[in-house]
Amino acid sequence: MVYAERSGEILGVMMRIDSRRIALSGWPKETWSRLAGELASLTPRPRTLIGPQSLMAELIPVLTSLIDCQPKAIMDQNIMSLSQVTAPLETRGEMRIANAQDSSLVSRWLMEFTDESLPMERLEAQRARELAEGKINRQQVYLWCVEDTPVCTAQVSRPTRHAISIGAVYTSKRHRGRGYASNLVAEISRRMLRTYKNCVLWTDRKNPTSN
Repeated sequence: MVYAERSGEILGVMMRIDSRRIALSGWPKETWSRLAGELASLTPRPRTLIGPQSLMAELIPVLTSLIDCQPKAIMDQNIMSLSQVTAPLETRGEMRIANAQDSSLVSRWLMEFTDESLPMERLEAQRARELAEGKINRQQVYLWCVEDTPVCTAQVSRPTRHAISIGAVYTSKRHRGRGYASNLVAEISRRMLRTYKNCVLWTDRKNPTSN
């Protein structure tokens, strides 16, 4: 993590999430060249920058001119915060926690979710299986089932003291449009709000369903 400071006030923060991704918040223009130097020193070089759209629109051309990188906008995201559940229209089925027998299904759905929502980040089958099994072992994967048949999935992750994230919400194509995902997210949120003050959900602004 790197931050820009003036007179004791933090003006911007850069955080390395993993080897591929950097998250930025704020950051004063007069220090963009210093920021470029920090990015250039990282090995391997990050491929994805995450930050406010207004900042990215100005910063990316500057970084491209200063260091050997070709960052580009791939998604305009919202982050939603929930502290009280508004019940969606009821639908058939009920929620349950995924178990080891669901690993193959969850890993396949995780690959399909990634292909649809993050096509630039292809998820290989072996990695999907590892992620699915790890999440299932930690009881972080939920399924919506109709007559014992899973039709929809979602996961929880990134717990902090006050909040937890809901993500990887995916409904199999032949079961979409029936309210399964809405009911699953609502039920997960009710359960999480017994422990946390907020649930958060990242969405693509261009996707009216998730928003």
